[in-house]
Amino acid sequence: MEIALKIARKIAANVPFAAYILVPMWPEGVPTSKAVQEILFWQSQTMAMMYKIVAEALEKAGLLSIFILRIT
Repeated sequence: MEIALKIARKIAANVPFAAYILVPMWPEGVPTSKAVQEILFWQSQTMAMMYKIVAEALEKAGLLSIFILRIT
């Protein structure tokens, strides 16, 4: 979450920045095990929360439509 908040602060301050977030594709363990599935679930929840924070910062700065056009 801290990285998402730092990105949001940079967007609000209109400061150039770069952020690289690396996420392993497969956690260690049996992919169908309950533990691995729980890790994947919480990982997706964390990423969704981070996307929300960054999107809100872009919207407040009036930049959301610009970045949506670049992504699609």
